[in-house]
Amino acid sequence: MLSVYSDKLLNIFRTGHPRSVKAKKNILYSFFLKGMSIVVGLIYVPLLIGYLGQKQYGLWLTISSIVGWVSFFDIGLGNGLRNNFAEAVAKQDPKLARAYLSTTYALLALIFSVLIIIFYLINPFINWNNIFNIDYRISGDLSTLMLIVFTFFCLGFIFQLIGVILFADQRPTLASSFYPISNLISLIVIIVLKQLAKGSLIFIGITISCVPVLLYVSASFFFYRHEYKLYAPSLKFIDFKLSKPLLNLGIKFFIIQIAGIVMFSSTNFIIIQLFNPENVTKYNIVFKYFSVITMLFGIILVPLWSATTEAFAINDFKWIKHVINKLQKIAICFAILAIFMLVLSSWIYKVWVGINIKIPFLLSATIFLSVTIYLFSSPYSAFLNGVGKIKLNFYLVIVEALSFIPYVYLFTKHFELGVPGIIIASIVCELPLRISQPIQYLKIVNGKATGIWNE
Repeated sequence: MLSVYSDKLLNIFRTGHPRSVKAKKNILYSFFLKGMSIVVGLIYVPLLIGYLGQKQYGLWLTISSIVGWVSFFDIGLGNGLRNNFAEAVAKQDPKLARAYLSTTYALLALIFSVLIIIFYLINPFINWNNIFNIDYRISGDLSTLMLIVFTFFCLGFIFQLIGVILFADQRPTLASSFYPISNLISLIVIIVLKQLAKGSLIFIGITISCVPVLLYVSASFFFYRHEYKLYAPSLKFIDFKLSKPLLNLGIKFFIIQIAGIVMFSSTNFIIIQLFNPENVTKYNIVFKYFSVITMLFGIILVPLWSATTEAFAINDFKWIKHVINKLQKIAICFAILAIFMLVLSSWIYKVWVGINIKIPFLLSATIFLSVTIYLFSSPYSAFLNGVGKIKLNFYLVIVEALSFIPYVYLFTKHFELGVPGIIIASIVCELPLRISQPIQYLKIVNGKATGIWNE
């Protein structure tokens, strides 16, 4: 009986359209990796709070968020490469794919080299303690810490292009493996540090920043010498004329990502400015808790982007419709799971991080609402990104970014909702985009998209 059920389960992953079979296998393998990532992430929180304390942990989260803003100086090149590389491979043009990759490496190396030089010149004159609204006795030498984290982050962002290529080649399992593996290694190092040294932001900064870079460099060396030798970056394949197709799409992604900075990545900074580091810690505990939902759903969603690029290139709309319909049904299941998580949240927080950290239920409820909206809208977003029809998104996210701070002031100060007010502000700002995306998807797949709906 058991063998019968196991055969039926295996057949699910063996049957169907070849593109779907490939996606389903990636999803199956990704569950293990994401499971490990979730477990490591959950262990990370109490471990780092215990090692650094609430204030230093909140400070570290804010530093990570701000340094993460630097990634958007790639002006969308990573996403531009992902779509153009996938299209070149689909059309069996390896030389063009290699040229796109080599040119992207060259452009990113130039951009981040300039950024590193500028940062090294201005860093001695920046008062980081004032920026982070924290006392020197708590923060230590922030100037040195920022140099370390910024340098490794820039290097990592250049070498992480191997992950972009894996995504473009519809191998999201391998591409997604870098994050949990680097987190696991960092976790082991931090456990050792906790036994050998007192809480230090410098040690944490070196550990968490350095490990991903070493992993990306090692992976790049391996893949470009073996499986992707045909596409390996080379100086002779650099063609700056290809910057235009990379940037035409990339600039739009860049503006959308800038809105992401304002709407999400800046949340820690806004909280630390309006409130205090302890509130950053509380927000991130809730965010990490509900990110279990987004990470699990992301496992299923990730293969859609590049698979859609391929399907759209050959006008396979039947496959696209089938996949989107399935994703919406899966989103309902995840939304039900999120409801149970919300109901149990207060008890789980006590077990997870202890009774000393008090988390308001309203904070959990607002993040739950944000996650639920994400579940139902993200399949359409992935589709539009995959086919490059993002001009409407481009305009709407500009409106979002401009309206976010006024809404934050309205909900946090006027209505006195505190940190939950920031989440409510982001939800309200996103509504026009979340409503337009399914409409645009339907117009495109039904051949009725014209004007801005088809750009």
